[in-house]
Amino acid sequence: MPFVLAIGFWTNSGTFLSQTLNWTFIFAIPLGILTNQFHKWSHMVHTKPHPFIVFLQKSGFVISHEKHTIHHQGKFDTNYCIINGWMNPFLEKINFWRRVEAFITKCTGAVPREDDNFWRNCKR
Repeated sequence: MPFVLAIGFWTNSGTFLSQTLNWTFIFAIPLGILTNQFHKWSHMVHTKPHPFIVFLQKSGFVISHEKHTIHHQGKFDTNYCIINGWMNPFLEKINFWRRVEAFITKCTGAVPREDDNFWRNCKR
């Protein structure tokens, strides 16, 4: 991350594009890191995260285990949003994820969840 930020500021020409790229890196990289952490916390069942994180989960700011569990039921084909889940109902209603999957299949030939049984049966 420091390297990416350094490049962004080193090439700073003051233009709208360079400023936009700089601010995108400043916010997108930490948010990407936090997204993974939020997802990890939503999987914590046997040990609870810090009480402040539990508060954030109960308030809906960060996705809770209960909300994220919906994704892990059945075919694993719903509720993909892992930051807080706010967009899940809307994206499901407009069939967003099926359309993305169809587009990826059309472009790459990859079939969604084709190897799910393999991963479900792996010993951890």
